[in-house]
Amino acid sequence: MSSPDPVLSFVVTTFNRPETAHAAVRSILGAGVGVPAEVVVVDDGSAADAAGRLEGLVGGIERVRVVSQKNAGLGAARVRGAASSRGSWLAFLDDDDE
Repeated sequence: MSSPDPVLSFVVTTFNRPETAHAAVRSILGAGVGVPAEVVVVDDGSAADAAGRLEGLVGGIERVRVVSQKNAGLGAARVRGAASSRGSWLAFLDDDDE
């Protein structure tokens, strides 16, 4: 059976900090928000090694998607995350939020 469509989308933006972003994702998933949720991690143009580590850390976690873009800054990364989200509600987090 597939997961229900998310009601809440968490958008986590990151740049060259895969381990920190992974900790933020773990924190979100452990919070038990009580509604179907997803996490969209936006990699804002990290170096290839950091982007690869990020994908390896969170890419296989259910309900988590990684979206990559060329470095365009925090605002553009949040817009990209919002556009990639499927939830009715959005919550924006920086990669160092736990």
